[in-house]
Amino acid sequence: MGSRANCLILEADGTTGTRSSDAKVRNAARAVELAERACHATKHLDPQILHTLAAVCAQPERFEDAVTTATTALRPVRSQLPDQLAADIRQRIDQYATARPFRDQRAIGEPVS
Repeated sequence: MGSRANCLILEADGTTGTRSSDAKVRNAARAVELAERACHATKHLDPQILHTLAAVCAQPERFEDAVTTATTALRPVRSQLPDQLAADIRQRIDQYATARPFRDQRAIGEPVS
């Protein structure tokens, strides 16, 4: 993955606060835009970036897009996908399918992994 894609995904997932439980710090539209750009930069082949795009799609209640994108993240290299990432993606697919966005439950200001 190129450094440009790394920067875009970090900004989409972190700086815009899409995973925050505090609605005041979330900017879903910007996060979706940046995550889509990161996916494009990686030709939609990076499962971690697709996973993040799914999470940010769920923020503005685009749950169908989130499920589709997360499912796509499992496909390209299923046998090469780290077990924990695959498990996280499957868990999120279930969450998005029931119209629930991902929210980081830790306190605001804590580092997000």
